[in-house]
Amino acid sequence: MAYGSRLTILALAVLAAISTGGCRENDPPPAARVAFVQYVDSAESEEVRLAALEGLAEAGLGPDNGLETRFYSAGADFALLQAIAGQASAAGYDAVITFGTPATQAVFSRIGGRGRLVFGLVSDPVSAGLCRSPEDHPPNLAGYYGLFPTSEVLDLVQAVLPQARSIGVVWNNGESNSLRYLEIIRAETARRGLTLEETTVAGTGEVLSAAEGLAFRGVDVFFCAGDSTVIQGFEALAAVGRRRGIPVAANVTSLVDRGATFCLGRSFSEEGRAVGRLAAGIVNGEIDPATSPLRRLENLELTLNDELMAQYGLEIPDQFRHWLAPGR
Repeated sequence: MAYGSRLTILALAVLAAISTGGCRENDPPPAARVAFVQYVDSAESEEVRLAALEGLAEAGLGPDNGLETRFYSAGADFALLQAIAGQASAAGYDAVITFGTPATQAVFSRIGGRGRLVFGLVSDPVSAGLCRSPEDHPPNLAGYYGLFPTSEVLDLVQAVLPQARSIGVVWNNGESNSLRYLEIIRAETARRGLTLEETTVAGTGEVLSAAEGLAFRGVDVFFCAGDSTVIQGFEALAAVGRRRGIPVAANVTSLVDRGATFCLGRSFSEEGRAVGRLAAGIVNGEIDPATSPLRRLENLELTLNDELMAQYGLEIPDQFRHWLAPGR
């Protein structure tokens, strides 16, 4: 057996052992079994998974009600993602919950009609190949979708940094959601007369050199636009921004805590809880995914890194302040 195959099998064995609410030898069988599959390990993936567990419990499906959950993560390894998607799809769970386009696509391609797939943090389910439309989808598919704000972030960039003329974007062209964001960014920067400098990466280990390359090309601001690979390696991008004096904008709100200057996006916690409640309703028989359209989340939230905003002498104009997170 090749070393890579042994490594994958070992990783699967470790991941399969990670569970919450699992059964001991003499416990009664679980009332329901739910699996989580994710592509990357990050603060954001942890936030959304914990929020989903809260949503499940809020809807009456938690450890106290006999719920068994299992957690699979691919650690940004596409080959491992395919393997664990197959394992989770074949294990007979009452529902498999995925967050993000790569994980959702991987499970979707394997689960067929054998189980229920409930997803969140998918930008565009049609372009991801999940459905024909939010109303016309496979009967075992349900979830929440919506593009993270892109043109709105550029509006904010131009208001906060009126002298900025060059936008730098690092992205993974293997992620269909990222391609969708880049299509929007390309069109929007051209319309606004801005210069777009972009660099692609295949993994998180390339984010640092990609960001350095963009800084060398003289970008005025970085934009992290919902790319899972860049989110996982975001500290490298933020470090280059801080060292070179380049503000970093993002459309994932929690990246402020990891070094972004300002972020306008959807709340991972809000979406995670919504997905958890939806999954519980499906497992409990209260919601029929076959007759329920895919759902869109659009609430936006603005978060600021006060230290960096002060360091760069930046202020949020009044017309954007209604998006500020509570307490800000």
